[in-house]
Amino acid sequence: MKGLLIKDFYQMQSYLRVFLVVVLFCVLAGFSNQDAVFMTYYPAILMGMMPITMYSYDEKENFLKLLSALPMKKRTYVTEKYIFGFMMVLLACAATGMVQAIKMSMDGSFVLTDFALIMTLPLAIGMVAPSIVLPLIFLLGTEKGRFVNILVMAIALSFIKVFMDLGSDFQIIIDAKQLVFLLLGGATLLYFISWLITSTIFEKKEY
Repeated sequence: MKGLLIKDFYQMQSYLRVFLVVVLFCVLAGFSNQDAVFMTYYPAILMGMMPITMYSYDEKENFLKLLSALPMKKRTYVTEKYIFGFMMVLLACAATGMVQAIKMSMDGSFVLTDFALIMTLPLAIGMVAPSIVLPLIFLLGTEKGRFVNILVMAIALSFIKVFMDLGSDFQIIIDAKQLVFLLLGGATLLYFISWLITSTIFEKKEY
C-alpha cells in the first residue's frame, strides 16, 4: 500500500505543476472575489479526480499487467486509489480553507463552527465525483470512460453554480447545518460503496 502511494505521488509530479497553478489561481481569485463559492469547491473536485489520472498512467504503462504478477491483492490496489483520492481532496480543502479562514477573520465573521461547516461541503463534493466515475473507469477503461468523466465534472460544476446563485457569502450553508452534514454522511457512504463496487470489478478483470 505504502509503495503504491509513493508511486502515485511520484507519477503525479508531471501533473502537479498544472494542478498547483489551477489551485493557486482558485485560491487567489477566491481571496480577491467576494463571490468565492466556486473557487472554494472547484479545487476539491479537481484534485478528487486525480486517481483517474493515475489509473490512466498505470493502464498506458502496462503496470496493471505487472500487478497480476506481484504478491498483492487487487483490492489493495483499488484501496490505494481511493485513499490517494481522499488525500488529494483534503489537500485542496486545506488550501482553500486557509484562504477562507483568513477572509472570514479579516471581515470579523470567523466562527470556528461556521468555518468547519462551510468546509464540509467541498469535502463532500470532492468525494462524490470520483465515487461515480471510478467504478466505470475500472470497468470500461480510461478511453471509454472519458465521456463519463467529462459528464460527471459538468454535473458537479453545475451543482456549484446553483450554490453560487443561491448566495455568495456562504450564509445559506450555515443556515442548512443538518443538510450539509447529511450530504457529508451520504458522500462518505457513497465513497465506501463505490470502493466495494470497484474492488469487485477489478478482482474479476483480467489483463
